[in-house]
Amino acid sequence: MQHGDILRCTVIADTGAYETGFEYTFASDEVEIYTDGITFSKFWHNQFHYRVEVQMANSKLPGSEGEKILQDAFKTTASALAFYNKQMITHLSGLMQEFIAKQEMMFISTADSKGECDASFRAGKAGFVTVLDEHHLLYPEYKGNGVMASMGNIHENPNIGLLFLDFFETKVGLHVNGKARIILKENLESELQGFPQAFKNIKENADIFKIVSYVLVEVEEAYIHCSLHIPMLQKADPSSYEHKFPKYSKGGDAFEVADIPRHWSAEALDKKR
Repeated sequence: MQHGDILRCTVIADTGAYETGFEYTFASDEVEIYTDGITFSKFWHNQFHYRVEVQMANSKLPGSEGEKILQDAFKTTASALAFYNKQMITHLSGLMQEFIAKQEMMFISTADSKGECDASFRAGKAGFVTVLDEHHLLYPEYKGNGVMASMGNIHENPNIGLLFLDFFETKVGLHVNGKARIILKENLESELQGFPQAFKNIKENADIFKIVSYVLVEVEEAYIHCSLHIPMLQKADPSSYEHKFPKYSKGGDAFEVADIPRHWSAEALDKKR
């Protein structure tokens, strides 16, 4: 290691009860560098025990450059490094895979080539999202309003974020970020040649008449979502909901916007019909 190799260094006071961080500059020979590019060294100063976390210039932490800028601005670099090093991984652990298999819903985020975002919701029977292995998962796209907003974004920009929230048992959430690719349902068997059991399960359990296509996600990041502000919910009988709110039971024009003028041309839309 050469002097000047250190890109970022955070010193964390480890008192056993709390952690507090501050920036500190070390000479190269004061720390021991492990092969993963992150240093964990310890020393004593003013009767406190400190842990040193050093990011090397040739190592790449998760997250965007914007994250690092805001971490510096809000003085959260120490806690962010702890989260990256303790809670974030680049694959789906065994417990994460089990968690996904139990979920009946998820939220997805996509963006087009210009970076304009869209958030959406997907749901199905428990296990409607199939974990193929620790690096890949698959979910179905069902027939909807025909807009194809999410898949249209994926067609332009493969980056995708998935959020699973367990509202009913654990109040735990799981983020999965990665790259998405659309698979036509008629091509599913050939695309899953390496996963014959997964294909068999999907074929036996899927409602193929409502499925438009599938989305294959290559996992790049997976990490927990804190349960602190996730509400605990109970499932209601759908029939009671439809009885109380018949107007909204199937969506439709629940927000009564059908007759509001649009800035795009109705004439142009008519010509495409």
